[in-house]
Amino acid sequence: MRTEIDTAIINLDKKKILEICAENHINIPADEKQFWCSIHKVRLFFIKGVSKQLKEESRKYLVENDSPQI
Repeated sequence: MRTEIDTAIINLDKKKILEICAENHINIPADEKQFWCSIHKVRLFFIKGVSKQLKEESRKYLVENDSPQI
């Protein structure tokens, strides 16, 4: 069963992600690029059941945005 935050991350729903982070006092990067790299890393490596297509989209985003850990 997916949590609300998992669903928001899978769908790249920034508004919902920010809302959930604020409710739970979770710090997020202020820099837009760092924020999206973090979200794509979570989608790629930590959420179970993400489709291969979505994982590939996240991998591509990270490569294109010079993320050093891919």
